[in-house]
Amino acid sequence: MNEAERSVDAFLDSLNVTHMAQFRLGPYRVDQFLPPNSVLEIDGPYHDTPEGRKKDKERDRWLKHELGFRVLRIKWGDVISNIAGPLIEQWVLRGALIGLQNEAHLRTVVRRLRRDLRQYESQSLFAIR
Repeated sequence: MNEAERSVDAFLDSLNVTHMAQFRLGPYRVDQFLPPNSVLEIDGPYHDTPEGRKKDKERDRWLKHELGFRVLRIKWGDVISNIAGPLIEQWVLRGALIGLQNEAHLRTVVRRLRRDLRQYESQSLFAIR
């Protein structure tokens, strides 16, 4: 696991979200599998090449059409420079991957995340933008 993947792994742990890093799904290994049907991919520079984009498209198509999974891709640099923004916006506020159904529970989780992220920022581990 690289630095970005470790950061996301630790962040998901802090949310008490069930997830499996470097998990094999059929012919592919995904960066993060969030049961029952979500995948998070952290894309490094290779993914911006024509070959990388082609392979990502094939993988995403297979995960979506064969397994019915949702796939979220986050750029490696975005994770390293600002883990809070993409994760809060994409996962918690929209509930896309965590799958929170209860609005009151969602508000509680968002409050806890904001508190934790302020603490992270004060420790200079992450910058919140």
